[in-house]
Amino acid sequence: MEIALVVPSWFPRITGNAVSARRILTGLCSAGHQAKIVDVETLGVYVDAVIAAYDPDVVHAFHARRTGWLVKDRRPLVISLTGTDCARDLEREDTRREVLEACRSAQALVVNHRATAEPLLALDPSLAAKTRIVPKGVVLLEGEWAMRETLGIPPGRVVFVLAGGLRPVKGQLAAIRALDGLDVDLILAGPTLSEDYGAQVRQEALSRPWVRIMDVKPHARMAGVFREADVVLNCSESEGLSNAVLEAMYFGKPVLAHDVPGNRELVAPGVTGLLYRDEAELRAMSVRLRDDAALRATLGQAGAVRARAQHSPEAETRAVLEVYREAIAAVPPRKRTLPSVIEE
Repeated sequence: MEIALVVPSWFPRITGNAVSARRILTGLCSAGHQAKIVDVETLGVYVDAVIAAYDPDVVHAFHARRTGWLVKDRRPLVISLTGTDCARDLEREDTRREVLEACRSAQALVVNHRATAEPLLALDPSLAAKTRIVPKGVVLLEGEWAMRETLGIPPGRVVFVLAGGLRPVKGQLAAIRALDGLDVDLILAGPTLSEDYGAQVRQEALSRPWVRIMDVKPHARMAGVFREADVVLNCSESEGLSNAVLEAMYFGKPVLAHDVPGNRELVAPGVTGLLYRDEAELRAMSVRLRDDAALRATLGQAGAVRARAQHSPEAETRAVLEVYREAIAAVPPRKRTLPSVIEE
């Protein structure tokens, strides 16, 4: 089988969609299939032409609005829905229309858990028939990068890490406010995806030497970041199923996450991590985790067991391939031929 994986942007600009696409690409190739990444940010208006030239058996778009809507006329089409698709993009009329058009055009929709799709299905219940739940796998390239030594963090200092691109939905400013004065270090690891928001975050960090911003390149450094973290934060306003949360659990780190649907699927309060509802709870729970090393260890160990047992990349690959087969079967053979990009 040949598959085109369409992403909003690709490495070295590290985003959740890129991480998921790379993991699925690796799994597909390991299983003997052919897959190529098609990067919308790089190719721009040529995306459709590149896919047409490749002529894959199936097109898999990551993010309904930013990629699925651009390739909605491709057949067969599978779309992986994100937390943004089913939250913020459904709130505005223009982006809502694009999400719905893309989803109605697709032969299959992939979500990592049912709650992600609920706002979309409330608008169009007919989409439930082609929505498939595929638990996200977790794998992180091993790296030996020594975060504490490189950044000059003294031994014994409690380090909180928030991994994610600098953009409003990820809540870096909320994390800075909540941890202010707690005598901890905060590492914000990720690229700037919103220039205005990134500038705000950098401005806040200027007067706070305990806040460090790092654009993690190569991505293998994230193994070192998670390995040497004490607590991993997720302050997202909306979330599908966070790669960073899964990766933190994989490395046995306690997670303190915003109580939103995607995070509820991974974080069992008091078992694999803690969930907060507002900044006051975020601050109180941060103090609790700062002061209780035994709690950090207990939560981290339970999270590692769950991540490794329930989120295998091999199982994700098998499930994705089954979705591809369904999508292909849903399109009559005579309609699978992609139209020429050159009109006579």
